[in-house]
Amino acid sequence: MQDWISNCLKEEIFPKSNKMLKLLAEQPLQIGETPQGNEARYIEVYDILKPYRSLKRKAEVSEYSTVRDAKDNGISLKIWFHKEKNELLKVEDIPEEYDSSKDMWSFYDKIYDNIFLNIEKSSLESAYNKKYVRYYKTIENIKYGGEIDFNFSTEGKKSKLKNFNTIVEKDEACIDDSIKEKIYKLLEMIKKHHHSIENVSLMPSNGNMQFTKQSIGNDRFDVMAFAIDEYCKGNTSLLLAHCSPEYLKTLKRYMNDICYDKEQEKLVSKFYFEKIYNIRDDLGLINSIIESGKKAIDSAERVLEYMDLAYRVWICRLGHYYNNKKIKECYEERCTLEGEYKEIQGVLKEIKNN
Repeated sequence: MQDWISNCLKEEIFPKSNKMLKLLAEQPLQIGETPQGNEARYIEVYDILKPYRSLKRKAEVSEYSTVRDAKDNGISLKIWFHKEKNELLKVEDIPEEYDSSKDMWSFYDKIYDNIFLNIEKSSLESAYNKKYVRYYKTIENIKYGGEIDFNFSTEGKKSKLKNFNTIVEKDEACIDDSIKEKIYKLLEMIKKHHHSIENVSLMPSNGNMQFTKQSIGNDRFDVMAFAIDEYCKGNTSLLLAHCSPEYLKTLKRYMNDICYDKEQEKLVSKFYFEKIYNIRDDLGLINSIIESGKKAIDSAERVLEYMDLAYRVWICRLGHYYNNKKIKECYEERCTLEGEYKEIQGVLKEIKNN
């Protein structure tokens, strides 16, 4: 690993001033060890051939490592290298993350045109990635990033799909093995929607909201929605729990601007659902999401209810995209989702009557 990092510094792929890189280049490290000192907390290596993300060049990229600093203040480094050539990939060759890819930003431009400051294709190249940057139109410095809403990931130690399967397997209250087998098949079915246009939205990259979503509810969409609703009711502790002090005021201004109801002269969470989550004209669905966010997912029935919720959100979104944004591919995808949703409803009815 030291050779790759040293080459990185020599080729100026990364800034020479990066203290973390220098630390790693100077110390003999084995994979999985923690560097001495306070510059870095840990190193992890994943096998990309077992797709951790949706990559266009899975065969070319074998591994990457992630290093974060001890204070978790947002400094991170990803090193990509070519398995056969045994050399670093330059920034322009690094596979893009699905929710922040060029194609997805073209999609965001279509559905979020009314909240962006502009849709100029400005790009920001950092040490390890290339991102397309959009800013909120009325609050200075609010920058957006793409976000996977319902996490049904299949890879890595923190696979959410594996967690759901384990919950179903260990649910002693669900004694009908045939129902469990049906749920396993439904979970296998739903994973293909993890990376899909119906399962993405925008989230401010300022204020650590992505980490908040991961920490307060293990990356659950409904828990984050509950936290947003609580914020609008004056209970700000959940949503702002991990906001860095320098962005606290900015994030509050953003939330207040998005959610303010001029007629009622108060904050209303439905405006966040409409403007950011693209869930419109369905207060019943919004209330279901918020209520679900108050509950643990600790049984086979709750796993099914969470899947049911995901499909309701996706179907609602695709209807809006097709009818109002004229995105033609959404019609066929919505028809597919409606058929799969009926399967989930059938099994959910079975387990409730069992």
